[in-house]
Formats: sequence, structure tokens, C-alpha cells
Amino acid sequence: MNELTISNDYYIEPDYNGSFQHGTIFHIARNKQGGSVSTGVAYFHVWKPVIHPEGYFPHHRLDCFIKYGELAPDPAWLARRLFETLIKHGYISEPVWLGWHRSEEIDGEERGSVFAWD
Repeated sequence: MNELTISNDYYIEPDYNGSFQHGTIFHIARNKQGGSVSTGVAYFHVWKPVIHPEGYFPHHRLDCFIKYGELAPDPAWLARRLFETLIKHGYISEPVWLGWHRSEEIDGEERGSVFAWD
């Protein structure tokens, strides 16, 4: 499976192996001719923290990192929709700590051959 719909305007794509343990959330805008434009608005990551067992039950974390921008919805809403979709399709199970965050890329650099300028 390449993508999962989380609402009429948003869908998720999984990590490279299709396990939905990491991925990207996209906003999709459709036109009358059947075309569409997708814009990445968030990233997510599922992991199991290594914590001292006293005071905690074993659990997973689902962290949703929402970008700033007009196409990005309310962070709590988007994280909850993501969680519900992953639960529905069996990619995650409770108990889970669901966290939502705001993020932006500050800068970056190419390390090795990244771009094909041909």
C-alpha cells in the first residue's frame, strides 16, 4: 500500500518499506480536470521509548511534526486523524502516547550526490 487517506484533504505516505512507522502527511488539492497538487504538511514517527519501567506501562509513541503554513491544519486535529487511520489499518495499537509538534526546516546541505542536475 502506497498511501492512506486520513480525510478528504489529507493523505499519508509511508517510509520506504511501506510499514507506516515513519512517513509524510500531504495536503491534496484537486482540480475539475481530475488533476491534483500534493504538498507535504507534516511528518510522523512511531517508536517505542526505552524508559525506566517504574510508573509507566510499555507503550509506543506517535509523534506528528506539523510544518508551518496555510495548508497545515490544527496540529491536534491532524495528529488525531493520523492516529485513527493507523489504528484502523493495523499499523499501530494502544497504548500510545500521541504527541503533536510544530516544526520547520531551518537549513540543510547536500552530503554526497543528492541532486541529478542532468
